Amino acid sequence: MDLTLTSPHLDRLADVAWTWAAAFLPRLIAAVVILVIGTIVARWVSRAVYDISRRTTHIDPTLRPVLASTIRYAVLILVLIVALSQVGNQTASLLAVVGAAGLAIGLALQGTLSNFAAGLMLLWLRPFRIGDFIEVGAIAGTVREMGLFACHLETFDGMFLFAPNSAIWNNPLKNHTSNAGRLVSIDVTVSSNADIDRARASWSRWPSAIPAS
Repeated sequence: MDLTLTSPHLDRLADVAWTWAAAFLPRLIAAVVILVIGTIVARWVSRAVYDISRRTTHIDPTLRPVLASTIRYAVLILVLIVALSQVGNQTASLLAVVGAAGLAIGLALQGTLSNFAAGLMLLWLRPFRIGDFIEVGAIAGTVREMGLFACHLETFDGMFLFAPNSAIWNNPLKNHTSNAGRLVSIDVTVSSNADIDRARASWSRWPSAIPAS
């Protein structure tokens, strides 16, 4: 008797489950396909933009990795919104959820966001470029790449140095490559019995013998 009473309910539940699966599974599969293809397209577009920027002389080498990363993240965000809209989420409510999640992530990752803000300021003010040798406190090396969150440096002994942008932005920076001329101070000891005029004349002729760098 129990089986007879529950059979219609089981049939109804099976019909509801089948109807839901028939309506939702194609959307879910489409969302997964969009995510996979979108990830591949984002990576391909990022590489294409970086390669094009390397061929042109109008784009500063410092901006190439930043431009490629920005375009990649923009494409990924767009792909995520399109994929979520496929499963029935409204775009307006989705943007509200993304905004709330962004606020929560921002509070949790304050240090990372400070690196991002410092990277924007470094790109805007441009205190150094790719190939410059900089010194910031204990950090010193040749700039090989500048990103949104960190800079890649190469020390004088060939070591790789990963420097967060906030550590560079919040401290005094010395750029050893920016200025072509450099003042060099040398102390010369002259004996008290020496001819001062002759020593001065000899010293004034000495820099002319040094080849210009």
